[in-house]
Amino acid sequence: MINRYGDEFQVDSKLLWKARVTKVELGLTLRLPIKMRGILSCFNSFSGLSDKNIYGKDGVSFIGTNFSVSFYDKIEKMRVNDELFIKSKNKKKLVERVTKKNYFLRFELKVEKVSGFYNSIFDGKINHLFKIRDNWNYLLRSLGSLYQQVNFIDVISPEVVDLIVGEESTPMDNLLKFQAIKNITPDVFFNNLVPLMKKANNHI
Repeated sequence: MINRYGDEFQVDSKLLWKARVTKVELGLTLRLPIKMRGILSCFNSFSGLSDKNIYGKDGVSFIGTNFSVSFYDKIEKMRVNDELFIKSKNKKKLVERVTKKNYFLRFELKVEKVSGFYNSIFDGKINHLFKIRDNWNYLLRSLGSLYQQVNFIDVISPEVVDLIVGEESTPMDNLLKFQAIKNITPDVFFNNLVPLMKKANNHI
């Protein structure tokens, strides 16, 4: 594509490849061989990014001062934008067939200002077009590794579903305690929070 632009605008393609990149978006789509709609509800936070935007059940973004990461249901977004099976009269059936045993999770990294993006994984590899070209496979693997910076909360597993089934308050109490232990250290939870919870219950 860069070489084509060079020919079209009569510019030496070597000069275009040396162009400095000021803003960049990298993305990949994971095909997961299982129905996983609702998994994005588990994406609680992303290390180093303070703000979070939720787009229904099908998308979530974590936003920092200079970059953001987004996860969303690729098929659902294409369906909403009417980009799936455009010429087909059986769109609904085709979509159901595709998503019956598959989930397409899209993961994107958006850097607003490359010169101010400090990350050892991408350092010196996205600031020029030729560097992106030469490090393409590395960048995709590195993009996938950022997935490890997601902090999860288990809200859809069968174990959790079984836990909250019932009319008594105990199952929900146990669930909340379980989530608290996962998000703070166990010693802080048991030594400080549990006594307060017991004290509050005694006054009800």
